[in-house]
Amino acid sequence: MGNVFGRKSRPTRVTEQDKAILQLKQQRDKLKQYQKRITLRLETERLLAKQLLNDGKKEKALLLLKKKRYQDQLLDKTENQISNLERMVSFLQLRFLISSHLESSSLSPSDV
Repeated sequence: MGNVFGRKSRPTRVTEQDKAILQLKQQRDKLKQYQKRITLRLETERLLAKQLLNDGKKEKALLLLKKKRYQDQLLDKTENQISNLERMVSFLQLRFLISSHLESSSLSPSDV
């Protein structure tokens, strides 16, 4: 049932640039998911540290706060990676757009 109304389907033309952009966007999305997981974990560990302080377990609370500081640094690094990936995606898209525009404008009327 692939040929509805007798039309033949055209093969999709996925270029290497399209694949590269898709790969970068997937990587960005994975980093954003990772960032959300760490943020949620930080919040629960912060509440747990408060509870430990209230229970008089200062040493365990300090250990959790040190872990929180480390995870905050991971969040900063993740944010930097996300912004780098977004810059790369926009750069590649712009470059692809410019190259396709130059290819189309370089055709003479007799070529069309």
